[in-house]
Amino acid sequence: MTAEGGKALQDAGVADYLKLVVIVTSPAARGQGLASALLAALTSLAEQQRLPLCLEAAHDGLLPLYERHGFATLTRLNVQPDGSKETHYISLMLRLPAAQANSTADGAFRTCCSDNS
Repeated sequence: MTAEGGKALQDAGVADYLKLVVIVTSPAARGQGLASALLAALTSLAEQQRLPLCLEAAHDGLLPLYERHGFATLTRLNVQPDGSKETHYISLMLRLPAAQANSTADGAFRTCCSDNS
């Protein structure tokens, strides 16, 4: 997690969370629901533990997949690989457990995310 990403989570009032590091499917396996099945299992685990689940989406084409599983964009992180003049953005996404997402204490998070998604 970048320092900017950690600050965005802190600003949203998120201290403890689970982090999905990477999901990769081979081109031949794409479109078969494997990533969705994995996300369903991980979001279920996060719900059981009553913890937010965060991830960094490296490609805007993946945002709809994550949004279908309850993730919302918290912020977009500006990343510039070493030696590259091209700027790349990563979306820091967060999915709150149902009980926490419905509480009034998380209104700032919902406002933030609804403005960015």
